[in-house]
Amino acid sequence: GDPVETVKQMAPGFLQAEQIEAGGFGGQLFRMGMCGGIRMEAALGYPSVTKIAVPVFQKALQQGASENDAGVLALLALIGTIEDTNMIHRAGEKKAAQVRDKIAQEYHHIFSMEDALKFAEKLDQEFIAENLSPGGCADLLAVTWLMIHVQKYRYETCL
Repeated sequence: GDPVETVKQMAPGFLQAEQIEAGGFGGQLFRMGMCGGIRMEAALGYPSVTKIAVPVFQKALQQGASENDAGVLALLALIGTIEDTNMIHRAGEKKAAQVRDKIAQEYHHIFSMEDALKFAEKLDQEFIAENLSPGGCADLLAVTWLMIHVQKYRYETCL
């Protein structure tokens, strides 16, 4: 079956308060109703992956980008769109929102892969200097890569 649908069927357990670790920051935000985090993302069938990252990744591949470069574009799209609980944990809600908004604005001015890679390198240096990490977005990029390859495998095995 469809792996996204399987995760959605499993999801009700992800959202039960008693199932959420007391010590995790993402779990704390979730219990306070501040941010859905990865639990909500999974429960909804990974909409950030299916509606944002996968289309960006696939379009980049179709335009001749390498998987690495397609991943850079997809990661930038995710960072500029979603509330990343790791960024909130490290930077606070206000700074995380400012970073997300800045990246969203810059992302729309990227017209070449070279621009994207330069922007990503600049962000990497800024994030290191400010001890920021879009760890949630990186996790979603891994899910994106998995989905792309599951689709590719299914297509190739059906030929």
